[in-house]
Amino acid sequence: MQVQPPVLAEGTYDAVLDTAGVDVSPALAEGGLYVSIADEPLPAVPGATKSYVQESKKDLAELVDLVDTGRLRVRVAEHHPVTAVRTAHERFEAGGLSGKVVLLF
Repeated sequence: MQVQPPVLAEGTYDAVLDTAGVDVSPALAEGGLYVSIADEPLPAVPGATKSYVQESKKDLAELVDLVDTGRLRVRVAEHHPVTAVRTAHERFEAGGLSGKVVLLF
């Protein structure tokens, strides 16, 4: 099932982060920044770029330290066992949560 993006006002946004591979470049203001994490080809926007997450043991250790020392707090709304992934996803999709939904393995 392909989901259609909402209709966005043209030339309105200073930046777009495309996470779904849907070309919303007409909504980008002149000179705006277009970044995609999707595998789809980039739209014909000057300076459009892709950004991918890179695994890094060092960066993960720094994040762990930030959390352990209380300098980074992650707001968690709910915990669910991985066997309840459907319930967790439904709660996330329903919206209205004041934090992340966490799966426990």
